[in-house]
Amino acid sequence: MRKTKRSLSILVAGMLAGILAFGVVGSGAWFTDQAVIADNTVGTGMLSVDIREESSVAQPFQVGDLKPGGEWQGPFPFGIYNDGKMPLVYSISSNVTDDPSGLAAFVNVRLIPYHGGPVTPGCDDEAAFEGTLPELAASISDSITGHEALDPNITHTWKLCFQLDDEADAEAQGATATFDIVVDAKQTDAP
Repeated sequence: MRKTKRSLSILVAGMLAGILAFGVVGSGAWFTDQAVIADNTVGTGMLSVDIREESSVAQPFQVGDLKPGGEWQGPFPFGIYNDGKMPLVYSISSNVTDDPSGLAAFVNVRLIPYHGGPVTPGCDDEAAFEGTLPELAASISDSITGHEALDPNITHTWKLCFQLDDEADAEAQGATATFDIVVDAKQTDAP
């Protein structure tokens, strides 16, 4: 037993000497340096679309005195302006919010893209959409000028025309319908 205790003591002393020797050699001084680029920021672009008239925010459309089978009324121009920082694509639709008499189903709509110069009078230009008010749906790809995206600080001009279908009956007389024009925008897949 004495021999084992003595061997164990020698082994432990040897291990301690090895650890101490490694610690002295392993903790030698090395030259170091560090540089810092401080206050970095990462941010995202802003996607923002606005509906405008030529010089201001678009006002609600007031269309009155529609007669069954009557002439098209309009145009009512509006612009879709990209006031964000990245190209976007968009779609235009309607949201009928108040229509107690069912009038909206008899209101025909023509959505006409118009790019370049002042908006022309009349409703005879080629339409991106023609149908009833609740069905209104068009996208930038329906533009007759073939635009793929709306770049920042650019406006696409559209005009709306309205007509009461000749199948509207006496229940439509004196009726009104309230609707929103909705522009949904999203960033382009490939800028």
